[in-house]
Amino acid sequence: MPSTAYRQNQHDDFERRVFDVAIIGGGISGVSLYHQLCRRGLSVVLLERSDFASGSSQASAMMIWGGLLYLRHAEFRAVRRLCSARERLLADLNQSVMARPFYLLPPGGSAGRLAVQAALYAYWLMGGCRRSRPRRLRTFADQALLDGRCGRTALVYEEACLRDSDARFVLEWMLPHQNGRQLALNYCGVSGGRWQPATRRWRLDLTDAILSRRAQVEARAVVNAAGVWTDHVDELFARSTPWRHILSKGVFIAFPRLPHHESTLMLPTRGGNYMTLMPWGPVSLWGPTETEVDTPEAGFRVRAADVRLLLDELNAHLASPLAARDIVSLRCGVRPLAIGRDQRPPRRALDLSRDYRIYVDPSASWVSVYGGKLTSAATLAADAAGRVARLLGEAQRPASRPSFEASQPRRAPFPNLDEAIPSAEWCAEFELCWNIEDYLRRRTNVSQWVARGGLGRRGEHHEHLVDVAAAFTDGDRAAAAEQVAGYRCKVESTFDRVLSAC
Repeated sequence: MPSTAYRQNQHDDFERRVFDVAIIGGGISGVSLYHQLCRRGLSVVLLERSDFASGSSQASAMMIWGGLLYLRHAEFRAVRRLCSARERLLADLNQSVMARPFYLLPPGGSAGRLAVQAALYAYWLMGGCRRSRPRRLRTFADQALLDGRCGRTALVYEEACLRDSDARFVLEWMLPHQNGRQLALNYCGVSGGRWQPATRRWRLDLTDAILSRRAQVEARAVVNAAGVWTDHVDELFARSTPWRHILSKGVFIAFPRLPHHESTLMLPTRGGNYMTLMPWGPVSLWGPTETEVDTPEAGFRVRAADVRLLLDELNAHLASPLAARDIVSLRCGVRPLAIGRDQRPPRRALDLSRDYRIYVDPSASWVSVYGGKLTSAATLAADAAGRVARLLGEAQRPASRPSFEASQPRRAPFPNLDEAIPSAEWCAEFELCWNIEDYLRRRTNVSQWVARGGLGRRGEHHEHLVDVAAAFTDGDRAAAAEQVAGYRCKVESTFDRVLSAC
């Protein structure tokens, strides 16, 4: 199991030291900034109240894309920036990011097809012509899974996707940097703190859920990169900024990989938008929805109505319709969309820019990050790191190119999966994995690829999960069984009950 003694030693060490920077939030924005600051040689502590990537960063479409759909709102600046960010990630992180063709089925009628085709060429040009030239195909392999009434023509263009998952992508930014001067802690939340003008330092109050211990840490600067909770953290520390978040909920559903499904398909919805049908390991992933919500908590709950909407939209395209009983997993996240504090929200969240915003308060060495996407993570991190360096009076230097040096994990089999996955023992020892849910949902893709969170349709994998959970309980099988029982209750609440209402 992960070493609580080692964690205790970390606390004893960092409570005696002053870090250059404390980052609040262990999602993609926080960890990519952590990576950038560590590579600059700064002492950094990253604090995440839950597990790394346990918020929006575990529930994306896993696309590294240039923002094609933003062209409809003439967001040319955002599209150019995202295309440039996509190309940098493809060049610098090709072990984690790969180019992939996308097959877009335009709406019916020649006028609609020509308009979409023109948009794809404009998109290709705005991306510097660095992806494959868009082309039209009358026949393609995935046609067999679609209803013939959906049209027989696809417009093919090239984007990029993550090779594994968004949660592991987050981990890859963080894992290479764990040493005496640089530290990332999950399950260590910030409960408050104060700015000390005399020393020009922040003193943060921490609650470590692993050790059931309160602690304090000092830092010369604080970065609020808490994602959808950024506004809450700003309020906690009485920070007033010109930005705030509008929250948009996105739900996906996953099925056993559909026959003939080999390519990523973008299919039109009845609301005039597009949803994505993506092959991902042994499943086909469909979504997302786009629904404005008032709170993060509301956004991370899947409703039966969300599932029914997704099924209706998908079955309008499939030759063989699917039902709720076919669903393997649900995937739900919340997008933080930056908006001016006094700005009136648009009628639809889709009409809002996806650009990130960074606020700096030099009087108290405070930085808040708003918005952001997987695609723009490295760009955001380089931008924010430069501002933090100026706050601290550090010498300016070119932004370093991202690179991941983490070693390859040991692997183990899992029932019903063809390929081995990172072993629980490895994840416990080297990847700060503390429980069975962390392992099944974020260190591996088991909970997304195997029915009912990895339990199996009839709970047939229960005993295997107890064996796995023993890696997090120091071999105590009774404690492992208790951990799995708690996880099973959560699956019944967030998966079984939702589908039973469909």
